Amino acid sequence: SRPQVIGWYRNPSHATAQSIRVPYKVGETWSSMQPDFIFVSRVKSGDFAASSLDPHSSHLADALPKPAGLADFAERHGDAYLRIDALDENKDGKLAVLNMKDPQVRAAVKSASSTSDLYNGPQAILYE
Repeated sequence: SRPQVIGWYRNPSHATAQSIRVPYKVGETWSSMQPDFIFVSRVKSGDFAASSLDPHSSHLADALPKPAGLADFAERHGDAYLRIDALDENKDGKLAVLNMKDPQVRAAVKSASSTSDLYNGPQAILYE
């Protein structure tokens, strides 16, 4: 239903030579997350652009460190992507998005004490 999207890639769940990896830190330990989906779209100029979408569940132990790593990644590499989004359900059971290319969203993610605050707060938008 989105004619500008021309393809997608299911990024491997585990770190491999074929996966796009994003570093994140828990305490003093570094790990990598692999955003679940990479979409390729054709933009108005006719060029291709990649988007990273990572659905994640708030109940998991790494629910807060992973979005923080994604925020850092977006700060450093956001210009290379059309979108960098983290997704989760909000309290109403609707899919909410954190647009990591937005500096205000990144600041909220880095200072958050819970993912519930993020996906139910003003920085989250409903996924369409």
